[in-house]
Amino acid sequence: MATSGLSRKRRLSYKELKELTPSEYLRKYYNIVLPQKIAEFWDSAGYVEEDGLIDFESPDGELVSGYWESVDGAPFFDSELESYLSWYLFDRDPRYSIIACQPGLVCEIDENDGYFEFQVYDTEKHEYVFSGAIMGLASWKDEGDNSYVEFVPTHIVIRPSE
Repeated sequence: MATSGLSRKRRLSYKELKELTPSEYLRKYYNIVLPQKIAEFWDSAGYVEEDGLIDFESPDGELVSGYWESVDGAPFFDSELESYLSWYLFDRDPRYSIIACQPGLVCEIDENDGYFEFQVYDTEKHEYVFSGAIMGLASWKDEGDNSYVEFVPTHIVIRPSE
């Protein structure tokens, strides 16, 4: 009987997971081989959690902002967030398409905190390869009929799709 990456991963102890870099973990248990430049960044900026999440604490705190709703010619928050994640996690590699705040994904601002879920689509494999969430400091203000969002990322987690 073949064993999936998930069941093999669950048999690993936390100590074993902590010894793996994110790129080793992805290659060994999910057959995901990141391009070298991306793998090097993930290995230096992230680590594998006990539950198999890849955790990026304290990402670049660049301001991500835009309108919550689509407004002609103005920055749309979802697109700006996707652009930030593409730059931060994947060095804008066109192979990886980021999709944030789509129906079924949680995207919310609660007081001063923002939580936004996203998925990563591999255009070569033609499948979703990761899901994740980005958290940080957020605020919004009403501008007439539209809401303008400002968000500073403080934490990103990502997990391989199963």
